[in-house]
Amino acid sequence: MEKEVRRAYAQYRLIFDHSLNGILLNEPAKGTILAANPEACRLLGRPEAELLGLDRSDVMDQTDPHLALAVEERARTGKFRGEVTFLRADGTPLPAEVTSSIFKDADGKDMTVVFFADISERKAAEAALRASETQYRLLFDNSLVGAIVSDPATGEFLAVNPEACRMLGYAEAELRTLGRSALIDIKDPCGGGHHLA
Repeated sequence: MEKEVRRAYAQYRLIFDHSLNGILLNEPAKGTILAANPEACRLLGRPEAELLGLDRSDVMDQTDPHLALAVEERARTGKFRGEVTFLRADGTPLPAEVTSSIFKDADGKDMTVVFFADISERKAAEAALRASETQYRLLFDNSLVGAIVSDPATGEFLAVNPEACRMLGYAEAELRTLGRSALIDIKDPCGGGHHLA
């Protein structure tokens, strides 16, 4: 039995030590840290000896509105999955994807495990995309040239800038409804009209 226990512990320790996610074992009430794996230590910028005994408030951003919701959901359902902001040792934020659950240890005591992964790069990419979209929208809306984005298959107008509306004499909602037919010259002497878009 002791041999089996030692073997199971060794397997657990290998997973704990080599996980690519940060792992924290905590007591649920205050989130006091009882164990931290090497990846958690690297992400938070603290050795395990420094993390042990710290509470949730020491390693998570208390101003993050997701934190209270995460703690409440885990207490209510026994688990949580979502985003929470941690704090590195130097105080800089660490946006993280988190999964956490409550379980009972061998003595029947409630414990929590928190798995977390750094999503800083993803967040930076999302912010850059939003900034790019905002810049595009400003250029599109303020261009002195009429601009229309349409679906090549259906002719549906997906976006119309104010200058195109002014030039064609339609409100944007009307142009979106009419689509490519709004650009057909019905006075074309050849009869069939011609498409400008």
